[in-house]
Amino acid sequence: MNFFELFNDPQSILSIILGIITFVICSILKKIFDAIKVYLKRISILKVWNDSKIQYMYDNQASAMNDMYKKAKAASNKIYVFANYADMFDSNKQQMLSLLSKKKKGLIIKFLVLNPYLEVAQYWADEAPDYIERIKGAIKRYSSNDTIQLALHNEKSRFRVYIFDDVMYLGFRLKMEGQEKEKHCADLPIWKISKDSYLYKAFHQQFDDLWEEYNKPTPLTDNKAPSAP
Repeated sequence: MNFFELFNDPQSILSIILGIITFVICSILKKIFDAIKVYLKRISILKVWNDSKIQYMYDNQASAMNDMYKKAKAASNKIYVFANYADMFDSNKQQMLSLLSKKKKGLIIKFLVLNPYLEVAQYWADEAPDYIERIKGAIKRYSSNDTIQLALHNEKSRFRVYIFDDVMYLGFRLKMEGQEKEKHCADLPIWKISKDSYLYKAFHQQFDDLWEEYNKPTPLTDNKAPSAP
């Protein structure tokens, strides 16, 4: 039977029609199943998002700064900061320093930043020649402020965290695929996370542990001092 004779055979025509209908139905079902998979994935992501108590994701640190300033201004209990680069309030440092200089009863301010006098700082400095000098300058500003408790760490950390009374802001430093240089925390998303989150509790405990380890009174000099006064 040649191709044209197929159309003279009712059974063959019926088979062709059924084949076309089956193909169309399978295509529609595939699209439906794909849509369901996407929906379920989104539900899963939302569940993780909700369980993590993530309130918002900022595009970068600059876009989070106004909100962070408001949280710092409203803080009555704590402002804890862990970072590599000490100038963590770059975009409005004078405004923030002015705010942090005002004594508020019951408010504890702790900055735990990278020690520029140890070799670990050179790892980050290799891609920014003035990195260490910028850290030293920022440390000088913070250490001269008697409302701020300052300590230096020697951790090779890829995150920075700002902990306030009811929220924390979390950022990461990453080397993106296909790029030679790493992206700084300030250039990557900043996550605003509620204090009810296990993430808040975990990073708070991590900060407390590191503070206990590094909060030792030693001079800020180039002789490999392990921490700051």
